[in-house]
Amino acid sequence: MSGKTFLSAFQMGAKMYPDIVKSREDQIDKKLKRDILDLQKNKLEIDANLAEAKKNREVIGMKSLNEFKTEYEALDMNDSRFPSQWRRLVKDNITGIGMSQRSLEEFNTIKETVVNNEIFKAKEAAEADALAALSWWNDNNPLNKVGPDSPPDAIKVVNDSYKEHLQEEKSKSIRAEVEAKGSAETALKDKAEFVAFIEETGSTYLPEDYTKPEAKDALRVHKQTKEVKDLIMEVGSEGLPIMAKLEISPDGRGYKNLLAVKAELRTLANQQKEKRERSGKDLSEAEGNALMYSERLRFANETMDQMVIEGAAPESDFINGLIAQYTGGKTFNIANALINPKYQKWKSAADNYIRATLRKESGAAIADHEYIGGFKDYIPLLGDSAELKEHKRDLRIGVADTMRRISGVPWEETYLPRKPMRFPSKEAANRYKGKWLKEGDKGEFYDKDRKMWIPFTVGKSKAAKKPETKPDLKPLPDPMVNPLLKAAPAPTSIRP
Repeated sequence: MSGKTFLSAFQMGAKMYPDIVKSREDQIDKKLKRDILDLQKNKLEIDANLAEAKKNREVIGMKSLNEFKTEYEALDMNDSRFPSQWRRLVKDNITGIGMSQRSLEEFNTIKETVVNNEIFKAKEAAEADALAALSWWNDNNPLNKVGPDSPPDAIKVVNDSYKEHLQEEKSKSIRAEVEAKGSAETALKDKAEFVAFIEETGSTYLPEDYTKPEAKDALRVHKQTKEVKDLIMEVGSEGLPIMAKLEISPDGRGYKNLLAVKAELRTLANQQKEKRERSGKDLSEAEGNALMYSERLRFANETMDQMVIEGAAPESDFINGLIAQYTGGKTFNIANALINPKYQKWKSAADNYIRATLRKESGAAIADHEYIGGFKDYIPLLGDSAELKEHKRDLRIGVADTMRRISGVPWEETYLPRKPMRFPSKEAANRYKGKWLKEGDKGEFYDKDRKMWIPFTVGKSKAAKKPETKPDLKPLPDPMVNPLLKAAPAPTSIRP
């Protein structure tokens, strides 16, 4: 293309460009206006639809609310079924999305009144508990399940069982907590005691050894020894022979006779305390009378025993008994001139015993029938068997011991003169060992060859050792074993 041609075309194009641009702008402007009109038209349609929908939702929401309010007003909040009825009512009538703002606001007002009511809260909680109880019961009793619609008796059984279960769980929790706390406190206490034991005794154990069995045994022996030492400090040197009786058990876990030694020491301490309390203290009238009568009773008993040993046998002495009975009530009699001297002494002691007993019991003059009754009760009579004689003697000694206890003064503190029981021979003394003579009692027997009285003290009897033989005995069936079984378990050992 030549230059002229190009220039001519350029000039023509320059003249036409403004018209082209303007035409394009007009087209765009027209299109935009049409789009705006379309949008405005669509908006009007949407607004109309929204207004219609809102109107319809208001109608539906108010209808549902009115139905809800009608049924709600018919409910009784005090009814135990109210919580479940309330939830059903809300579920059936209040949809949320289908409710208008106004209907939702009115519903929320009613809802706030209900849920904030304490009765409702309590019933809802009770209902929740009931459902929990049913669930627990059905889990543990799959063959006997119970539902909300079951009979009231069945529901009551479930609730009672569930309450017991909850209480047991609570008790287990408390016990576990207490046991854990107690174990911790015990461990701390045990360790502290063990450390103190190490420091006090210089033991080679280390503090961390307190859980070892041998360390526990050593501490146990130390504590038991300290218990006995405390009692020794209370009773003084009199308790040392008792402490010497302590014996370590074969397993080394303390003293096997600790309880017996402590009991003996405590008895000694009580006796010492009684002596201290009595020293310098006047007896009451009742205690003084009991002391006096107990002395008379013992003296009479010992005199009667001595006369029986020396040959007086009133229960078979017909002649002396007959004379004593015939002359007993006479103002003047010659009975003592006719009666055997030993029988005289025995009869005097018997009379003294009866008078002391009856005077203490009645506190007044003794009637004849009382004296005769007391004589029959306490004194051996003509024709009495050996068993009855011993029975009456035990009864007399028991009365004297009881009287002495009332006085509060031990037998060791005697006032009337006492003589050791005398026997005509050593053989006679041996016959009364274990019968009238007990361990520690003193006596005398007459040695005819040396023509003198020999004093003695009754010691511990030594049981003769029997040869070990296997008894031919069948073990008796254990009463705790079913008798229908073939055999009961045999005892581990049988002593003849």
